[in-house]
Amino acid sequence: MLARRRGWILNVASISALFPDPSSLTYGPSKRYLLALSRGLALQWREAGVRVCTLVPGGIRTRFFANNRIVLPGLVAGHLASPEQVARAGIRALFRGRLRLIPGLRPRLHVLLFKALLTPALFGFSRRLYARLRTRG
Repeated sequence: MLARRRGWILNVASISALFPDPSSLTYGPSKRYLLALSRGLALQWREAGVRVCTLVPGGIRTRFFANNRIVLPGLVAGHLASPEQVARAGIRALFRGRLRLIPGLRPRLHVLLFKALLTPALFGFSRRLYARLRTRG
């Protein structure tokens, strides 16, 4: 892509990259790394004609949550996006030159809510609440 001076890279992170996630110690930080890497690549390669965009979706209607035994609060579970919707939004953002996209209003609101609920002062409480939800799961 650099030699051709043209190319596109769409990386997929998660809104879990934007706040501490009581359901996983590693998932959110690995997605946060992907955000940082993608931003660096985008800035470094922009002049060479390579576009890099990071898609930062909220919950998507797939088997991901069930396969990983992740319990979703009703607030999130009732508003999962379709994979097709998210993919279309990501491709559109990539070709429009966006560096990052959180597709949809609900995931943006979830980020604000979870950032407020998962502060250092409330994280222990949130982790215990999530553990309780998971055992009822």
